[in-house]
Amino acid sequence: MIGNTTRPFRLDLALTYYMLGNVAGCTRILEELAATDGISANSGIVSDLLDDMRADPGRAARRLEAWEDANIAQFGLAPSMVRGTPRR
Repeated sequence: MIGNTTRPFRLDLALTYYMLGNVAGCTRILEELAATDGISANSGIVSDLLDDMRADPGRAARRLEAWEDANIAQFGLAPSMVRGTPRR
């Protein structure tokens, strides 16, 4: 996916950076997305997450965990989860 500059890919990359502990990389991409955000499907997600990252990183972590939990439930992924594995 080298060279992919689509907004969904860049948001996914930012979240991947965050999950890997690269908070600076995540924040940089979110700031770039927010700076170019007109009205897009992800504009609220980007701005809300960026606000959380700046004000309260713990709130950002809880937001991402809630998204993860919602996706696990929505897509029926619980059987594929490794039990007993701590979150980050």
